[in-house]
Amino acid sequence: MPIKSAIFKKTIACLASCTILLTATAVASAACMQNRAAYSDKDQNYTLTFSPVQKDDEQSGNSFTIIANDKPEFKLQGTVQWTDGAARPTAMITYNCAGDDNAEDEIDDCTIWQGVVYALKDGADAEFLPRNDEPAAAAILLPDFVSMLDSYDFGTAKPAEPLNWEVFRFKACTPEE
Repeated sequence: MPIKSAIFKKTIACLASCTILLTATAVASAACMQNRAAYSDKDQNYTLTFSPVQKDDEQSGNSFTIIANDKPEFKLQGTVQWTDGAARPTAMITYNCAGDDNAEDEIDDCTIWQGVVYALKDGADAEFLPRNDEPAAAAILLPDFVSMLDSYDFGTAKPAEPLNWEVFRFKACTPEE
């Protein structure tokens, strides 16, 4: 009986510390605005970082990058658009697009993924990604991103460590510029 009691106590202690960790992450992310939030995948091989957008574009969407931590020169660019009339925000992630004035077919060639970006909360509730000036999400879900990333030909630029997870958890708040 004492062994079961000890195991039970350790299990309760572990659950309590996990709950505290999740709550601390949620509190930390809530103190940070979405446009300054940084996230990491479960293996900590990739970092997704939001950045402030120009004042004129504040209502139009969010901007972010994804880098491979073992190969920082490997950088994906992402934008989230909140268009009028759309039921939810849509995102696009690109690699090596020549510039902002690309023709539609050029953008298609460098687009890796398009879809809805979800903000995950404690309890596994999914919501739409917060806007720039709203509190940051505790976690970000990019549905089907891993398979699209795996199928894209990066050539020699491909990082050694693969991305295995479509969820990025809040890591830090970047300093204000």
